[in-house]
Parts: sequence; structure tokens; C-alpha cells
Amino acid sequence: MTQFLQTMLIFSNDSIESLYTSIIKIVAPTTPIKVYKSIVEEAVNLIGASYGSIFIAHGKELRRVYSTIPSNYQVAPRSNGYSHRAFRKREIYVLGEREIRNIHPEMATDGTKSLIILPLAYRNKSLGVLTLRSKRVFYFDKRKVDILKLFVSVAGIKVRNSYLLELTNKQLKFRKEFSALASHELKTPLTIISLYSDQIERKVRKGQKVNPEAFRTVQTQIDKMARIIDEFLTTKRSIQNKLVYKWEEHNVYILLKQILNNYKVINPNRKINLQVDEGSKKAKIRADRHKLQEVFMNILNNAIKFSTDDSLISVYMQTKSDRIMLNFNDQGVGIRKSDLPYLFDPFYKGKGIKKAGTGIGLYLSKNIINAHGGMIKVVSKFRKGTTLMLEFPIAQDNVSR
Repeated sequence: MTQFLQTMLIFSNDSIESLYTSIIKIVAPTTPIKVYKSIVEEAVNLIGASYGSIFIAHGKELRRVYSTIPSNYQVAPRSNGYSHRAFRKREIYVLGEREIRNIHPEMATDGTKSLIILPLAYRNKSLGVLTLRSKRVFYFDKRKVDILKLFVSVAGIKVRNSYLLELTNKQLKFRKEFSALASHELKTPLTIISLYSDQIERKVRKGQKVNPEAFRTVQTQIDKMARIIDEFLTTKRSIQNKLVYKWEEHNVYILLKQILNNYKVINPNRKINLQVDEGSKKAKIRADRHKLQEVFMNILNNAIKFSTDDSLISVYMQTKSDRIMLNFNDQGVGIRKSDLPYLFDPFYKGKGIKKAGTGIGLYLSKNIINAHGGMIKVVSKFRKGTTLMLEFPIAQDNVSR
């Protein structure tokens, strides 16, 4: 704080007032995207820059989350460039016209002659990078750099606080939805168990014979409750990143065939077609067997649930270079375009969906696939069917050379 006050003393009253106004404006917004927008725009206004962008860390990547130039969203910073260097070292870099022309020729074409890159941090933890550009030569002098140092020190705190606020809101929303859905999903089996238990008790008191089907029904509902509770607990552990994996090398074809064979026993009339290229039959990946098979079951359950009994479900499996690809295609009701962005959110069922389910199967599946270093993508047209495309990295010893 002493250093902050000492730095403030070197500025004029106008500079202090402008800085104070900008800080007040970036403190007000609450949602992350509004925070990012206000930080960039206030920084640009504060020192009279021409353009600005903000990058936020996502794992090892820096993603541009806001820019005053929309076309810049398509340009990703290089892993060995100044933005990543500023992020890693938490140092400020000021580049002149010659350096810009050599490193970023595309900036020179729009008249940029000065560039400053400032790290955003909180308590020695890097959060992202703020970049500002000017069409004037040697624009970012010591005075402007000192003003921006104070500005980004507050901006870093705001970025961190907005992240924590969003995380808290997500947790509260999850808790609310979790409680409501748990209550709803458990109500039906509990009601059935209660009714059958009363029926059994009355017959036992009267010395009447109890139909064995009543006991089977009670057991079925108990099993259903156990599955629901297990799904909820698994979802909670997944959100908290506490899922435990047992990693081994597994043949994906064999794991998939085991699941498909189970479906043939349970529902022998259901048409599920598997097409596999020869290379895929021997391909292995590093996986948790049970969790990967849970993904296959979740996807197939959805395909069966949302398509007619006489329609075909097709599964395609092939290898490309060091990846194994699986496509699950159904001819069901499809997914509305408006629902696609939320498909992997916990508890999301889609508008107008009346089918039974907790809405957490795809959420869990995506988390499990991500943990395996894979990816999942959905292509669907409403009333036309859905295709889920999965990719996994093949274990290094199994990559064809």
C-alpha cells in the first residue's frame, strides 16, 4: 500500500481523477464478460490507446475473452510470444514499431506503432494478460506505464473476485438443482415402495399369500433409488474434481462389444449395428474400464430413449493416426439448436423433454472423456436424429508407425 501511495504522488490531479474513475467503473460489473469488457475499455480510455484486448488463462492456454477489434478473436497468442512471457514472468513488455513489424506484421497493417503487454495477477498468481495498442510512436512512456501498473493491480483483484463470484453462484445453483431433482427423482420409487409395503403388511396380518411380484417390484425400486443416489454422488464428485480413476491399457473394441452384447440380452429386438475397421479392433487406450463403459452406456441409453423401437442405432469405430474415433448415430427426435450449447450442463434436459432421466448422463460422460484426454462433439437436427462423436488418444505403444 505504501508503494501504491508513493506512486500516486507523482501523478497530477487529473491523472489521479481519471485513474480513480476508471477503477470505480471496473469494480461495478459482476459477470466475468462484463468485467473483461470494462477492464479493456477503461484501460483504453484511461491512457488514450487505440485498441485493447484481454486474455484469461485456461489451463496452459491464454484465451482472448474480449477485444475492441472483433476480428482479433480469431488470432491466438503464440506459446513462445510476449503475451505468454508476460503471463509466466508477470513482467510488462513495451514494443516499438520495428518490433511490432517483425513479430506482428498484421498489427502494422492497421497502423499500430506501439504495444504494451501487462500481466493480470492476484497474490503472485497469474490470471491473464491485458494488451493495449496505439497508432503513435513511443506512446507508452514511463508515466503511462506507471498509471497502468496501478490500474492492472486493481483489475487483477476484480478478475479474481468475478471468477470466485461466478464459481459461488454455480455451486449455489448446483445445490438448489441437486436438492430439487433428488427430491423429485426419489419421490416416485419411494411412493411405490410405500404402497407395496402397505399391501404386503396387510396381507401378512390377514394370513393371506403375498404375490412374489410385489417383492420383486419393491426390490426394483430400491435398485432404482440406489442408481439415482449413485448418479448424484458421482456428479458431485465430478464437479469437485474428486472422481478416482484406475488407469490401465484397454482394448476399446472389446469394452464396447461387452456393452453392446449386454444390450442384446436386455433388448434383443433393438437394432444396434457396429461397424469397425480392422485397425481399430486392436487399438488400446489408457483408460478406466468401468468409467469408459459408463460413457458408452450413457450414450446408448439416450439413443434408445429418444428414438423409436424399430429405428436403427449405428456405431462406427475407426483409427486415424494416433486417435481412435467412435460415432454413435441414432434416428431419433434430435436436439433443438437452442438446446445444443447446454447439452453437457448438469441437470439440463432440454425444453419440452418429458422423458425420464436426471439430465446428468452427458455431463458425467464429458467429464470422464476429458479425463481420458479425449473429446466429444454433438451434431444433431431436430426430428432428424443425433450423432455423438468421440475421440481418444491411442496408447503410445499401440500407435501405428
